[in-house]
Amino acid sequence: MYYNSDIREATISDTFNGKTLPTITTLLVLVESMGYSLKEFTEVFDEITDEEINEIDKSIDGRDYFR
Repeated sequence: MYYNSDIREATISDTFNGKTLPTITTLLVLVESMGYSLKEFTEVFDEITDEEINEIDKSIDGRDYFR
C-alpha cells in the first residue's frame, strides 16, 4: 500500500500496529490508497461492533490513547 500513498512504509506499519496516532491527512491518504472513499470507509467502520472494538483494544496492549 505504501507505494500507492507516498507515505513512508514505517509510518503505515506504526499506524496499523497501534504505535502512533496518525494525522487526519495520513488517515485519508491510507483510506484512499486502500481503494475506499471516506464515505465508503465510514460505512464499513460503522458496522464494527463494540465487542469487536474491545477485542482490538485488548490486542493493542492497553494503550490509553486509543480509548
